Amino acid sequence: MAFLMTTRPGAVPTLHPGDRLPRREFERRFDATPDLKRAELIEGIVYVASPVRHLYHGHAHSVLHAWVAALCSCIERGIADPAHAAFAARLRSRE
Repeated sequence: MAFLMTTRPGAVPTLHPGDRLPRREFERRFDATPDLKRAELIEGIVYVASPVRHLYHGHAHSVLHAWVAALCSCIERGIADPAHAAFAARLRSRE
């Protein structure tokens, strides 16, 4: 059994991963979808990025950012753990 996708006359179809489109059609569909943040057309194939969610990415990213900021602060004050000596040396070499 085959299902047909129907759209309203004049409505712009949405972008789907794996669609094969020319550049102009890709841009037309991308511009007509304001809630779509990231999509690429590579060699005529549409790639749509999955949304980044706070619980899976954002939280871990903010924790890592806080850890690196705290470590850099300790290194600047000269109270870093000797285990981080290589990291500290790299930071100092960039100054």
